[in-house]
Amino acid sequence: MQLILVRHARPVDAAVPSGRADPSLSEEGSEQAVRLGAALSWIGVDAVYASPLRRALETAAPTAAACELEVTVDHGLVELDSELNRYAPDDQHDIRSALAEAYFRGDWRGISSESPEQFVDRVCSCLDGIVQRHRGRTVAVFTHGGVISAWVAGVVGAERFPIPWFLCDYGAMNRFATQGCDRTRILSLNEFPLPNLAQKTV
Repeated sequence: MQLILVRHARPVDAAVPSGRADPSLSEEGSEQAVRLGAALSWIGVDAVYASPLRRALETAAPTAAACELEVTVDHGLVELDSELNRYAPDDQHDIRSALAEAYFRGDWRGISSESPEQFVDRVCSCLDGIVQRHRGRTVAVFTHGGVISAWVAGVVGAERFPIPWFLCDYGAMNRFATQGCDRTRILSLNEFPLPNLAQKTV
């Protein structure tokens, strides 16, 4: 099957006094989501999955509408830091730098209740389940940068996670021909829809 992992489009900054920060897409992110919907409807997908977080669901919506599919929400697709009360886009270094330092150090205390090994196992198990349910099909999965990195780590057999050489950009597609994490060929990484594709397909 073809598995297409899509990092959610660009969200806004969000902070709450307690609980989970769950931001919506920014204006730029909404435009990215529309382009993804046009590209994925052109490719042709048979099922759409998404993380339960708002930024992933909002990114998935144009694709689901264009392909006349329902979005299947899977909690196994949530990001490693999804319980934090603050979210900031990647380029807001004052907020993201501390998270990035802990992430690449592999010491996630205060960021996640999972260890790096548990996170990779959870992601690969979740995605392997999707693969098994949709053999011979094309499936788009809208999720998060860490989740995509964890799958890539499993695919390439990395000895440790995180692997610092790959972080998917907002609104990018990553395509795999796969029969499961240990039987996967990478087709593309960080692939963006053409900016004018949405206009051409309206």
